[in-house]
Amino acid sequence: VAGVTPATFTLTGTAGAAATLAVVSGDNQNGVAGTALAQPLVVSAVDANANPVANFMVQFTVTMGNGQLAAAAVPTNADGQATVAYVLGVAAGANQVQATGTGINTPILFNSLGTAGAAAVMQIATGNNQAGVAGAPLAQPFVVLVTDLNGNPVQNEAVTFAVATGGGTLSAATVATNAQGNAASTLTLGAMSGPQTVTATAGNLTQTFSATATAGQATQLALTAGDNQTAVACSARRC
Repeated sequence: VAGVTPATFTLTGTAGAAATLAVVSGDNQNGVAGTALAQPLVVSAVDANANPVANFMVQFTVTMGNGQLAAAAVPTNADGQATVAYVLGVAAGANQVQATGTGINTPILFNSLGTAGAAAVMQIATGNNQAGVAGAPLAQPFVVLVTDLNGNPVQNEAVTFAVATGGGTLSAATVATNAQGNAASTLTLGAMSGPQTVTATAGNLTQTFSATATAGQATQLALTAGDNQTAVACSARRC
């Protein structure tokens, strides 16, 4: 209309209530048990029209692995995202964190895996203080257990077995630990009876096994003295 100044209306649409949560990043990570994951757990909240929802409180809960969250509840930012750091549980194995919030029908899950750390402890598992016949194998192998600082078995750690005293031989000199953290070697005792020892070493970790070699069954006799002697023969009346 001539002479009339047009009016301008500005409308702003806002996001509705949060309807869905989704993983943004941080899922399916691996890390050393008892340490923080390299990346935080990030979740997004959107309304029914896929608009990001700001200031929506996301509830995080540890459901597996006994790890620790930096916060139990985190509000979404302007992009509709909530971020939280996670420290894996000290036991190696699966970890899981659930994220949910008011009005969310389907919670989302973050999965991660805690792995054993560096070898820190070595202890004798089985086989110590056996006795056997000199020159024969012991009935049981010498077995060590290698773990990290949290007691998790360390796999593929090289353990070196060596005869320290007694002169015996070993079935294996260097053995990698198995999935249970064990490494084993069997001693064939030295030929001489008496105490014998074997060391097991992994890096700066050392243990010593003891064994005792005993004499076997007698297989032959030998003269030591008294052969080929002479003496005056006695008569029937006197000697």
